[in-house]
Amino acid sequence: MDAISQEERGPGKNKRKWTNIKDEKLVAALVDMVNIGAYKTENGFKAGFLTYLKETLKVTLPNSGLKGKPHIDSRIKTLKGQFNIVYDMLNSPNVSGFGWDPTTNCLVTEKPVWDAYLQNRPRHATWKNKSFPFYDDFLVIFGKDRSTRLHVETPTDVVSEINQDQTNVDGEDGE
Repeated sequence: MDAISQEERGPGKNKRKWTNIKDEKLVAALVDMVNIGAYKTENGFKAGFLTYLKETLKVTLPNSGLKGKPHIDSRIKTLKGQFNIVYDMLNSPNVSGFGWDPTTNCLVTEKPVWDAYLQNRPRHATWKNKSFPFYDDFLVIFGKDRSTRLHVETPTDVVSEINQDQTNVDGEDGE
């Protein structure tokens, strides 16, 4: 194998610059795919979803040369990671004081809340005044994959419920 071919292969050699337009088209294709229900499962996507997205993007972004793997798959992972950060800042029971501005698509809060939050998560400083225009779309795409912890049962709750059910059964007169 010659030196030129070897240089063109390997990790990091197939990077793709994603523009806002490409992101918008990808997210629109994801929302459409989820809405038709063809490739969405309880915790992710069914086999073939990357091919579906690649073919959809061929129509909306002709000559883009996007491939399912690594381009589309990698970008979905990146955007989902960003969504998870924003989602957790807005919904985590361990974080409070953040709101969402739908006009600017940015997290909002008071300076003391940001400062306290960033003490434990300094890498999230980039989210101060950073827009994430796909938040509502990602709620449609991945929202059901996220637990809100509102109705989560602990093992103690389950055992207590079993004991309560057993008490009810034992207390019946067998009619």
